Amino acid sequence: MDHLVMEPVAGFRFQADWIGPELEPGYENCYFQAVREFELDEVPESALLRIAADTSYVLWLNGLKVASGPVRGTAKLCYFDTLEVAPLLRPGRNVIAALVYSPVRENFIVAPAAPALRLEIPGVVGTGPDWKLRLAPEWKTPVPLFSLQTGFMVHRDLRLASDEWKNGVTEGGKNAVVVTDEKLCGKELKPRNVPALVETFLRPTDLLNCAAVAPGDAPSLDELPVYLNREPWEPLPPGRLQQEADGGMYRIMPDPAGKGAALVFDFDRELIGRLRVVAEAPAGTVVDIVYGEELDEGRVQSEFVRPIYRFTDRYILREGENEIGTVILERGFKVVQLVFRNFGRPVCIRSVGATGMRYPYVHRGRFHSSDAELNRIWEMCVETLESCTTDIFMDCPWRERAFWVNDLVVENRTTLAAFGSSAIHRRAFELAFSQQTPEGWVPGLCPQPENENFMLPATNLFLMTMLHDYLMASGDGGTVRRYLPCMERIIEAFERLADTDGLIAAPKGYWNFFDWGFELNNYRFNDCRESMINSLYVSALQCFNETAELVGYDSGKGQEYERRRRRTAAAIEPAFLSPATGYLVDPVKRGDEDTTVSSQLAHALALLAGLERERFVAALTDETLLEPEFYLHFYVFRAMIRHSRRRAGLERIRRHWGRMARTGFPTLYEAGVYQIGRASQNRSGSLCHGFGTSPLEFLQTGILGVTPVAPGFAEFSFRPALLDLTFAEGRIPTPRGNIAVRLERSGQGIEAELRIPEGCSAVLPDGSKLETGTHLVQLEDAE
Repeated sequence: MDHLVMEPVAGFRFQADWIGPELEPGYENCYFQAVREFELDEVPESALLRIAADTSYVLWLNGLKVASGPVRGTAKLCYFDTLEVAPLLRPGRNVIAALVYSPVRENFIVAPAAPALRLEIPGVVGTGPDWKLRLAPEWKTPVPLFSLQTGFMVHRDLRLASDEWKNGVTEGGKNAVVVTDEKLCGKELKPRNVPALVETFLRPTDLLNCAAVAPGDAPSLDELPVYLNREPWEPLPPGRLQQEADGGMYRIMPDPAGKGAALVFDFDRELIGRLRVVAEAPAGTVVDIVYGEELDEGRVQSEFVRPIYRFTDRYILREGENEIGTVILERGFKVVQLVFRNFGRPVCIRSVGATGMRYPYVHRGRFHSSDAELNRIWEMCVETLESCTTDIFMDCPWRERAFWVNDLVVENRTTLAAFGSSAIHRRAFELAFSQQTPEGWVPGLCPQPENENFMLPATNLFLMTMLHDYLMASGDGGTVRRYLPCMERIIEAFERLADTDGLIAAPKGYWNFFDWGFELNNYRFNDCRESMINSLYVSALQCFNETAELVGYDSGKGQEYERRRRRTAAAIEPAFLSPATGYLVDPVKRGDEDTTVSSQLAHALALLAGLERERFVAALTDETLLEPEFYLHFYVFRAMIRHSRRRAGLERIRRHWGRMARTGFPTLYEAGVYQIGRASQNRSGSLCHGFGTSPLEFLQTGILGVTPVAPGFAEFSFRPALLDLTFAEGRIPTPRGNIAVRLERSGQGIEAELRIPEGCSAVLPDGSKLETGTHLVQLEDAE
């Protein structure tokens, strides 16, 4: 995206039309090609091309690939890219060509309305009925889903592909139809709000396996994943796979009995992007690709308990050289399996690679200590966050690539710790709040398909935590102030659920989700009144008032919110405290049975809501209580730091996250407490999940001891704790520059070197302050 230009929110308004093909009712998985020729007497010094698509495009100008996009939107928002294309124009004839894709059916990544393109170079060319369009002939439809969350599989017949259309030759092309779809035209069209992604071309590090496969094929595309998972594999006879000495080229020799060949490659890195395999083959060769993260009995798993998962694409090759891989769609993977069949002459694989795409984070945060395993955990957390961020934060690269707003409560804070604030944080809030319903609820999935209901009650209250965390790390009061009215609507939605004592019960029929630690132990809080949502409500009310004061927002409701906070806080213990144990006990469903559960998370949330009891502090480390999974250890760690249980937090990190570090895998699994890795989620657990990265915050605040107490770290608390470490050092990003910390054990205390950027000041445990500069101080260990 070398030609991408970031432009202000206000300004450009399209004069060009939305255009698209004329489709039969019910048509899905639409690929269409759009072409327009135009003449220029001379090339202007600047030519800004704006382009939007429902839902994805690849753009060529005069035969050169220019860009692909746009960034994802919601049912309410659509984004356009701005490109400086003057260097690509020429006097005389010019040709713009675009491949546009829309699944038509909604999924967890896009909210399509109608397949459409909108493009304009003011005063030069714009989309309209004079453009030529045709359905791209090589992409087959209908096809099965790749996965429910990400949309359709690719079935592409390269024998029907040609690049001539990019030069204006559109055999079978028709005049474009102006699209007036109400859903599409009702979306707010805004300029792209994040910079270009970093694209890195990667080659596999290893050929993990190769095998011969019997002649034959699946009865249908729908049955292909099961067929691939079950078809017998046997060792390739000597000489059937020939490899160049440098590993750059493979030659697969045909088998007299018609057997195919399977090759499994490892990229040794979680990536989101596009596989690119260049192969010379006879016409009609079939290539099936399976994407995954690890091997299952020597191959990449393509059959799952839940049939909504397939992770399989198919290509049919033309005579000669072929480029295999997705052109416009993205795939997430670490390992890929290629199965070649139906070839009577050698297949020459000239190259295997992939373009990985990531958000352009800068590694401003740092942690290094005397414990090599802790250092490795920090690195794994950072790699996981980078792997899970492209145009927005995502749960995982492989299975879903979805923006789950509930995950953001962790990813927001930990990316602030690792990289500092950036456009991606503001974009996340814009997307999430764009979906707010008239009743005040924000869906937990963004975009949320119309036929889904992911109104996660706890997530709506997490949003207040997210805004406050963002404010304290970034100092960006304008963004936070913009969304406080949205939070007021959420607060009012919860207040409508309160009984006469002020206790809240989540709405009937909503997925009352908190943490997978409950779900993996068969506990569900649907249609149950429990303590956790009430503690979160109390915290949200207090956090709202504190945040509003910091950003100068007068809601006129501060006193009322404080009254509600006190009322609900006072009602929690009478309703949920067990006199026998002194612990909170929550009603819950286990299968069809009504029962109760006492959890560490419930007590962490109560403590953070201001319900101060020594028994609740003890609950944080009581192993008879249910622990959370990786995800909401986020709140447990916060409570541990606040209540001087850092040693217990460090031990917990070493126990669970240390196990991840010892796997040698580059990223953090979705689950690692009750079920490990792929074993979770009916054997479809992700091996790279951003919501497990809470150790980043713990190491930065609990060990290095830096916590903002004023927006943008204008003032921060400095209370380090080496615990059993001999030294620790690191950087904490702020909008004013990095805070740098170096800690060394000195007798029973700590010798600390603290570098404070201009505009910041540190508050020491004794209340004294340090201003800009580098300071050497002797401190007692915080624990």
